[in-house]
Parts: sequence; structure tokens; C-alpha cells
Amino acid sequence: MLLEAAMQRIRVLIADDRWLVHRGMSSLFFDSDEVEVVGEATRETEEQISRLAPDVVLLDLTRRGSLEAIRRIRASRPQTPIMVLADGCTESEIVDAVGEGALGCLGKGAGPKGGSAGPNAEPLTGREIEVLRLLAKGLEDREIGLALHISMGTVRTHVSNALGKLELRNRVEATLYALRHGLVSLDS
Repeated sequence: MLLEAAMQRIRVLIADDRWLVHRGMSSLFFDSDEVEVVGEATRETEEQISRLAPDVVLLDLTRRGSLEAIRRIRASRPQTPIMVLADGCTESEIVDAVGEGALGCLGKGAGPKGGSAGPNAEPLTGREIEVLRLLAKGLEDREIGLALHISMGTVRTHVSNALGKLELRNRVEATLYALRHGLVSLDS
């Protein structure tokens, strides 16, 4: 089962009001064997999520009602990770989005980056793997801390250490890494 999950493509829904952003984001994944863009939503994001059941949602933070959309998505599909696309957003807007349940922020100008550790990379500890698994399941730091009986600060430290070891930039890349490498099943 884990081998099958590791070989499945990660299904992504891009939710942005601008067609050009859709095209640009989709083109990042065009040749990917690991990621499949299953939909592009403008205003009908929640209906698309319900219909397409993506593994990850990339949601434009600058669109009107984006924070409310994050709340509604988290309430109806708490297992679906949400990554906000932000370009020109303030730090407080990003903090608000994360507070509503988004995993993190990806700048629209960011280029693609591989998610596998190099041959000389330091291996993850057992606890870092546990934290990545729960992160990929959509749990927030507080929930991960409760599940593992550790503080939120310790959760953040484990996430930060794992990101550094795997040469990943953010939590969505960590989630994609966990899915891609079979640390968590798409069905769990």
C-alpha cells in the first residue's frame, strides 16, 4: 500500500482569480511525474474541491474572501492541505491565513525545487518523520503536539530541522515530500 501511495501522482487544485496565474502554475507541473493539476478554480473553489477531491489546494491569498474560503475548506475537508499563494501580501495576512488553517505560503515568483535529499544529507530522526506524517495529514502544530505529547515549539523545531535536512522551503513541500516518499498514504 505504501509503495502504491508513493507512486501515485499528487493531485493539486489551483485556486486563483487570474487565468495567467493558473497557466503559469500549471506549467510548473506540466512535465512532473509526481504532481498532477486536476483543476483550476476561480470562484467555485469549494465546489471544485468537493468534486475533484485534490490532495493539495494552492489558494490565492489576494483574492477576495480567501480567509473565509480557508475556514470553510478546513471545516468541510479538514484532511485537505491548503497552501496559500501570496505575492505582495503582508506578513500579517500570511499569519492570518496560517491561523485559519493554511499550512504555509508560497510566493508566486518561486520556482520549482526538488524535494529529495541529496546523498550526503543527514537522515531524519524518528520524531521528525512522525511530525512530517502528521503534518502531511493536515494537522496543525497544536494538534501534532497533542498527538505526540510535545510542545508547539518542539513541533516547529522538528519541522524546521526536517525542512533543512531535506532542503525543502516550506510545509507544502514537506507535505508533498511525505506523500511522494510513502510516509503517509493518500487514503489515510
